[in-house]
Amino acid sequence: MRSFSMVDQYGFARLSGDYNKMHVDAVAARRFMFGRPVVHGIHLVLFALEEWAKLFKQPFTVASLKVNFRKPLLVEDSVHLQVKEESAGRVCLKLLRNEDLLTEINVC
Repeated sequence: MRSFSMVDQYGFARLSGDYNKMHVDAVAARRFMFGRPVVHGIHLVLFALEEWAKLFKQPFTVASLKVNFRKPLLVEDSVHLQVKEESAGRVCLKLLRNEDLLTEINVC
């Protein structure tokens, strides 16, 4: 289980150069669709890959990623990773808020 804070948001914005107000400005984000800052999608993908790598415990190669961002994760909300082995060399990583699917990542 993980939640992302505004400190996380600013840190990722510095690394990525993405200072979109919907991610880093709580006051401005109130005027957008979700009413609060939204976690950067790529930050979520990197989190999922890092958590999966911790479980894998051996070197591996990623040939391709297919990501489907279904719903946003709002700053301070918790997310957890679900890993499903689909076939040899194929894994589906799902990021969920409770049981609500937010992001699906297919790794080959």
